Amino acid sequence: MRVAILGNYPEDKNKILGGTHAVAWNLAEGLSRIPGVEVHAATFVQGLTATRHEVCNGVHEHYVPSNSTLGGLTFYSIDRRRLVGTLREVQPDVIHIHGSTHYPPCVWRSGFPWVMTPHGMIAKEAKMREGLRGKLRGPLEVWYERWAYRAATDVIVCSEYILPFVRGYTKARLHWVANAIGDRYFEIPNNEVPGTILFVGVITPRKGLTYLAQAMNILKQRNVQCKLCIVGKILDADYADGVRAYIDENELHDYIEWLGPVEEERLLELYGQCSVLVLPSLEETLPTVISQAMAAGKTVVGARSAGIPFMVHDGKTGLLANYGDSVDFADKIEAILSDSELRASMGEAAREEAKAKYSSASVAQTHLEIYEQIAGRSKTEAAAAKGSGDS
Repeated sequence: MRVAILGNYPEDKNKILGGTHAVAWNLAEGLSRIPGVEVHAATFVQGLTATRHEVCNGVHEHYVPSNSTLGGLTFYSIDRRRLVGTLREVQPDVIHIHGSTHYPPCVWRSGFPWVMTPHGMIAKEAKMREGLRGKLRGPLEVWYERWAYRAATDVIVCSEYILPFVRGYTKARLHWVANAIGDRYFEIPNNEVPGTILFVGVITPRKGLTYLAQAMNILKQRNVQCKLCIVGKILDADYADGVRAYIDENELHDYIEWLGPVEEERLLELYGQCSVLVLPSLEETLPTVISQAMAAGKTVVGARSAGIPFMVHDGKTGLLANYGDSVDFADKIEAILSDSELRASMGEAAREEAKAKYSSASVAQTHLEIYEQIAGRSKTEAAAAKGSGDS
């Protein structure tokens, strides 16, 4: 079987930290290890003048020039022609799209069967965006998301959290499969530095970093010996400046270390060193950082919001705190840091669950079964249409 994976796909394999880049890469790698499966990955890249083809770890990669800055106003007409040209060279049995805005219009009427995995809920997330550009782009992306759900015949849902949302917009056949994480996260040695708290994520308001900084201030006042390491790319500079200003005003530099973006080798080290991963977000679907921490055998303190409670089982694999409640977060973090036996037991339970749900081998096999159903149905429908035409 020949599979084409479309969506955000990493050019630099040393900087695959999370998000849809990590999801697409881990799935592609898992599929490429299955005998009889040929995997192609295609992604749009702005600034290219011609499509670039490479092969990495058995995956055929296609980097396609993009005109997406204004493409959304023209139903991505230029991007669509370029991508369909690449797909016709590949001749996939099935296309798997990651995302619900840019790529679905580009494969519509391409002649190839496709399935879509949405990563988040654009209609909900658009309301949280800050800045003029974010507010202007939001309505257009919401329109594309709703169009994609109407056009899709099959949708893979990665989290139970978004099932009600998806059902409200589509009549497609629904399949449930979690996102895979890289095998390396299951092999991280435990080099815990007691009191180390880790946050991994892009810096935007919906991630709730303000409340985590406030929780650190509370822990400082309680004389809890700990340090928060913040890892992630800044997407909202004004918000990041506000968090930094709070750190300065409350003299938290001994309690908070801002590391910014890091390469994967460093991220693996940080998972091994941390005592707890904290994710205080308002909106998440199936955050990769939680599954990565679970695979590393680390306890998670997460917000009791969105898709996080579907991953963190309160009192078993981690603890949940009320979103926006800095005192509650401080209490839960302190409870984890002060009890090494609790950390160990929760971390081990988390690792076992991650093996069952997020390993690349099991996730890839489940996806392959879905692809075979879709490809088989497409061939049957094509044969029926041909027979009808001949008669």
